[in-house]
Amino acid sequence: IFLRDMLRLCQYFEAQGIWADAYELAADIWRSHGYRVRKEVDPRFLDPEKLEDRRVWERQANRK
Repeated sequence: IFLRDMLRLCQYFEAQGIWADAYELAADIWRSHGYRVRKEVDPRFLDPEKLEDRRVWERQANRK
């Protein structure tokens, strides 16, 4: 929900001529409150034959 809100805020400001990376801003704010941020893995680099890779893909798919 937080990332969605950051995306919408950045879309609003982009329409006003101010560009910002919503993902970077969200990660910075999240870290400033003591939380860790994990990078998403590009699905092209995951091996569907490996159980752990399938789990990573499923976690990422459920977050979107």
